[in-house]
Amino acid sequence: MRMLRPHRHNGFTMIELIVAIALAVVMIAAVYTATSSMADSARRQQAVASRDARWNSVAEILRRDLRGWLQSKQTSPAPSSPASPEQTILLQLSTTADGIAGEIVNGATTTRQRATIGVEYMVRKVLSRYELVRTEPSVTQETELVLLISEAPPKLEFYNGKAWIEKWTSGDRPLAVRFTTENAKNLIVRL
Repeated sequence: MRMLRPHRHNGFTMIELIVAIALAVVMIAAVYTATSSMADSARRQQAVASRDARWNSVAEILRRDLRGWLQSKQTSPAPSSPASPEQTILLQLSTTADGIAGEIVNGATTTRQRATIGVEYMVRKVLSRYELVRTEPSVTQETELVLLISEAPPKLEFYNGKAWIEKWTSGDRPLAVRFTTENAKNLIVRL
């Protein structure tokens, strides 16, 4: 009589396959979590670096204009004009700084260089955000440059030697100007 021997199958049992698939899913989930976390961190770092670079360029433009300050054209801040209630002029001044708007001469863009240039800084509300806008006159038209976009209006203060004040009514220069943004970043320019 022949004894029945159990058949040996070459392959894996169903339980072994389920365990292998479960381990593969756990490993894939771990790799996905790690890579998406690193990508989010890189995006945040790039956004901070971009914001800091933008702040540095705004700070440099402000420094240049304020250090060349000759005289204030009017008190600051000025009331908004009736035609534009969403705008507040922070400062109007004459400066010896070069213009930042280029002009096309013989097909090449050049930066205007003048003895003095009139510059206006204003805050303009657009939807729920605020824009810091720098305006300078040009030969053909005024040139506007949006320097900064923020959730809260930027603040400009003047140092008269004793305290920081919001309005500069004197025709001469203040000792320093402080510019503050929503992130409580301060720029102080000594004049």
